[in-house]
Amino acid sequence: MGYLRSSRTLAHLMTEWRRQDPGGTRKLPRRRAGEAWTARRVAFLFIAPPGDLTTEQATYLAALRAAAPSLAAVYAHAQDFAAMLRGRHGQHLDDWIARVVAGDSAELCAFATGLLPDKEAGEAGLTLSWSTGPCEGHIHKIKLIKRSMYGRAGFALLRQRVLRSAGTCRETCTTPWPAAVAAAEVEAWAGSGERMAA
Repeated sequence: MGYLRSSRTLAHLMTEWRRQDPGGTRKLPRRRAGEAWTARRVAFLFIAPPGDLTTEQATYLAALRAAAPSLAAVYAHAQDFAAMLRGRHGQHLDDWIARVVAGDSAELCAFATGLLPDKEAGEAGLTLSWSTGPCEGHIHKIKLIKRSMYGRAGFALLRQRVLRSAGTCRETCTTPWPAAVAAAEVEAWAGSGERMAA
């Protein structure tokens, strides 16, 4: 007749079998009922500072590194990169790339060699303290206003809404952003829309 239970029960059983080593003697620690160690959670363990991990996370990470010795080197490289990122030590990027390329992890080697074509930008991102985040936030806000008014009103109302949002942003945000910039952005968008319609 075949298997009569649910596919979820089968998946749970197969997960338990996969956790055992070939001899069937050693298991990786289990998480709480219903929570699996997903790839995303394990990746977090690899880049998180060791002092910030809970005992459960530290135990799982130690068991994982013991079960697969190749992961110990990957863990060391990930911790070095995370420390370089947190401490803004971009001058060590060349050494880190050389160590990773000499290692045996193909995925990490592909990431490191992918940094080479734009290495100067990578070093600047790992060294400098400024960010384009506030500017990107303002641009996102303007685009949101533009999309919410698509086809409903003319340019004059769009301009007023953007200028009004720039005024409220000036009161709540720490980053200065003049209304003239907002007006210039809206006029540029309106000009591109008129060219597209023609």
